[in-house]
Amino acid sequence: MKTIILNSNLHCGHCVRSITGFLEEITELTSWEVDLKHPDKRIIAQGNDYLLAQKLIDAIEEAGYEAKEAMPEIS
Repeated sequence: MKTIILNSNLHCGHCVRSITGFLEEITELTSWEVDLKHPDKRIIAQGNDYLLAQKLIDAIEEAGYEAKEAMPEIS
């Protein structure tokens, strides 16, 4: 299992709901959560070995938000 941590510009539950459909389309993604209390509005995503940070970032940007990788991928 791979974990990817992203920093985002999400601010509220509405923002999280807005990206949900886009992230659910990523078949390599098994679970994800958003920590809105973290100063960097962290998105913690877990998936199989084929999950890529850029794929997550692209989906979030398609939803109209910003994200960038916070830490290197953890296997």
